Amino acid sequence: MSSEISIYNDPTEVAAYLDALRVGTQDRELEELSQEADIFKVMPKMTLGKETKEIRAIQNEETVADWTPRNPLYFCVMSFTEARALWRPESAPETDSRFPVCSTARMPIGTFRKGNDRGVGIWNAKENRDVLGPSGPWNDDDYAEGEWPTDMKVDCATCPMNEFKSMREWDTQRGGEGKGKACGEGRLIVGYACHKVAEIEGGISIFSFDPNATMMYMHVSSTGISAVKGMGTACVARQIPPRYSVFQLGSDPQVSGQMKWGVLTQQFAGFIEQRLLSAADDSSNKMRDMIVVDQVGPDVHDLTQSAEDRRDSAEMQANSGRPSVIPPVAEVAEEDVPF
Repeated sequence: MSSEISIYNDPTEVAAYLDALRVGTQDRELEELSQEADIFKVMPKMTLGKETKEIRAIQNEETVADWTPRNPLYFCVMSFTEARALWRPESAPETDSRFPVCSTARMPIGTFRKGNDRGVGIWNAKENRDVLGPSGPWNDDDYAEGEWPTDMKVDCATCPMNEFKSMREWDTQRGGEGKGKACGEGRLIVGYACHKVAEIEGGISIFSFDPNATMMYMHVSSTGISAVKGMGTACVARQIPPRYSVFQLGSDPQVSGQMKWGVLTQQFAGFIEQRLLSAADDSSNKMRDMIVVDQVGPDVHDLTQSAEDRRDSAEMQANSGRPSVIPPVAEVAEEDVPF
């Protein structure tokens, strides 16, 4: 056996060989291809344990890493975003669509702030005429012939499905007497797994990560929003950005009847190494550019308009040369919605 072949039997040599293959963003062709790559298929997805306090990283349906309270996940967040999605009621007939009835883009944290909600959703009217619309039940005379919209922009601040107790009306099977909103809200966190390398005065731990490694992401449901807010509060209180901070993440299993789920937990753990500050800046900026989507526009569906008013408005827009409804938009697949 030649020496060239025998190196593949040596774990150290194999590791060095694989490292030599990974050129990352230093390769121009890879950099160009990354502009069109689906980052949510490239990055491992972190999932919370439903029965144990475990977090797993899943890629291509395989577990590539896992963490437990004895081997905790230390995480440095490069990007926080928030989004909303309204799914068809369980009481409604099933369809082939894997897309929500209405959803927002991934927006910077604070877009949905109470009292100043600037969220804008895209309501898929074409495929969901059999369920409630943003103004209530659809009627045949709501729009003139040929004027029925495909997608509608809806102001989240005035949408009835963004109000507490709206699930009762939206989905009779799930709503019951609960106080929940029909439109779900979640967070997306993206960042690096870290490991502890030192401890400085005051008991503050210092962590490291490989800036050339693939980042991981987690879709955080509404039950974990308080944990994400806690991370933000810790960073604001210290006046240190999250990309320089490290948090210990965990899962708190919950049970209600037949339902089981994990709730995200967090605890401040320390900071990243000084040598990584510049790399963290670069990673955070690149990730935000990739996943934060601009609002679809300032003109939104007026939920207070009557059907007659909408027809008049559509006619005025047609005469002015402006479209009465927005053009088709990129659909949001189920796996891209954060809850």
